Amino acid sequence: MLRNRLKMNDSKTEMMVFAFPHVKLLTLSIAVGAESHQPAGQVRNLGVTLDVHLTMEAHIKRVCQVS
Repeated sequence: MLRNRLKMNDSKTEMMVFAFPHVKLLTLSIAVGAESHQPAGQVRNLGVTLDVHLTMEAHIKRVCQVS
């Protein structure tokens, strides 16, 4: 990233662990730069809201509220 003059914004970085609905996720933390991040329940990427089980429920609710 440095070679391409890109810089990651540590405070806006999100992470998510994908799993089947019946799998209990362990608590984990990852350090990115100076920030420590916990997995999020849902994240937005390119305008699409994804949740941990990839059900798209959060995205559908958001789209229906906007319309």
